[in-house]
Amino acid sequence: MENNDNYVQVATPMPLNVVALDDNNTITKDNIQQLGVDAWLRQIRGNTPQLHTCEIRVHDVSYTATVKPSDTRIQTLASAFNITSSRSKAETKFILKNINAIFKPGTMTLVLGPPGCGKTTLLKHLAGILGVKGKEELLGSVTYNGCKANQVDLSTLAAYVEQSDNHFPTLTVKETFEFAHKCLVGKVDPADPLANNEQHMVDILISVLGLTECADTMIGDAMVRGVSGGQKRRVTLGEMLTGRASALLLDEFSNGLDASTAYDIAKVIRSMADILGKTVVMSMLQPPPEVYDLFDNILVLDDGRVIYNGPRTELPSYFESIGYVCPPRKDMADFLQEVTTHLGERFFLPQAREPLVSVVAFSAQFKASELHLRLLDDLSVATVRPLSHSTKRSLTYLESFHVVLARTWTANARNVRFNRIRVIQSLVIGTISGHYLP
Repeated sequence: MENNDNYVQVATPMPLNVVALDDNNTITKDNIQQLGVDAWLRQIRGNTPQLHTCEIRVHDVSYTATVKPSDTRIQTLASAFNITSSRSKAETKFILKNINAIFKPGTMTLVLGPPGCGKTTLLKHLAGILGVKGKEELLGSVTYNGCKANQVDLSTLAAYVEQSDNHFPTLTVKETFEFAHKCLVGKVDPADPLANNEQHMVDILISVLGLTECADTMIGDAMVRGVSGGQKRRVTLGEMLTGRASALLLDEFSNGLDASTAYDIAKVIRSMADILGKTVVMSMLQPPPEVYDLFDNILVLDDGRVIYNGPRTELPSYFESIGYVCPPRKDMADFLQEVTTHLGERFFLPQAREPLVSVVAFSAQFKASELHLRLLDDLSVATVRPLSHSTKRSLTYLESFHVVLARTWTANARNVRFNRIRVIQSLVIGTISGHYLP
């Protein structure tokens, strides 16, 4: 193990044919399609003297919120004045319940579950952006190579891709990527082994994500015409990949994408995990079978509880051991979405014992399984902690101010309609004020 800033180098299986291309063969947007994504990633790996990887461990995490039960009565004039009967005791709701997991470098984990099961909450907690309010309580811990969240700089360690697409509508696709690259990487030292790769990073990612034709098109919104919804989703993903994050946390990245595009992007992320040792945790609602097969591990959530957490290859045998079998012509992802509902009874083997009828029963069954006991044994083994950590920023505060100011100036200068209205408004208010005030 070797310490470097806020990372610990963790042993990660790498391909044997990782080589560094010379400067004359640097992969650019012009030859990326010919040489392929894997060659580009191997070039980056070959130019990286030390591979920064991250192992994320989740120790018995629970997230609760105190809420008042909803009133299902029909609201009438009489009930509006019935103050006494409308009072109800607040109850504690578990958003996440006793979550244990290990996300290792070089692996991809798929988080599955119905809407509202806690997928987004878990990913936000891993990214360190879960805001806990007054009536909420967060228990347990998450460690990164043995360090707590306040001991590392999660903004550079982990990249979180949220469900919604939030962009400046008047900036182009390329400008959005360039801004993200400046913020995440900062100024690249010419002596940096990755200097040549970083110089072409934005153009290559635009090409890899299929955004070349709209690179100079404004992103747009409801008022400004811009790129399509699928292209906007790829921009959201790409701007987080411009950095050097060791962990990629993607929340429903395939929203708005067709199955073919989703598979192509997932294949690129698979290569990043294999070649660069990225730790990938990704949530999807209904992944296509070909995308599902790219993952190493599956984490199934329902009502905040873990139904299954382990290797993808062992999942069918586990559910068969508790009496549930996926039909031959049914996708495994769809099977997992339905198995804990009333529809799951049709997957139950007649010769098996009584079916599990609740999420609590499914969760209890998994906690008693060999898979969960094996996971607890792995969690009990401590990881090596770095001797020191660094919170070095990619840019200084003055440089950050300059970058943000330039982006804001460009975005506002292109919003012609808004600027005209603002000028007219200022003239009208100034004229009225000058006329009536002495």
